[in-house]
Amino acid sequence: MNNNKISIIPTLILITIKIIGSWFAQPPKPPDHSEEMDGHYEYVEDVIASAIEMKRESEMSEYSGVFEMQQGEITEEEVIEAMRHISSHKAQGSDDQ
Repeated sequence: MNNNKISIIPTLILITIKIIGSWFAQPPKPPDHSEEMDGHYEYVEDVIASAIEMKRESEMSEYSGVFEMQQGEITEEEVIEAMRHISSHKAQGSDDQ
């Protein structure tokens, strides 16, 4: 009885190896493209794009006063006030050098 167990295990291993090998040896099957799927990806992209646009429009309308205030004309008084806060040791020229 001990001999039977020892001879069965290698046989089971070989069968398992053959099954796994044949399973992975086959090339993958292409996805099923049914008529229901035609245009699905375009539809999803359109839904996402419209959701982003709606979010953008709602944010812009919510903060429109802030954008208008930042885009206003700069007065001479504002320039003079800003220059008063510049350090006396500030070098002339742009800061990116």
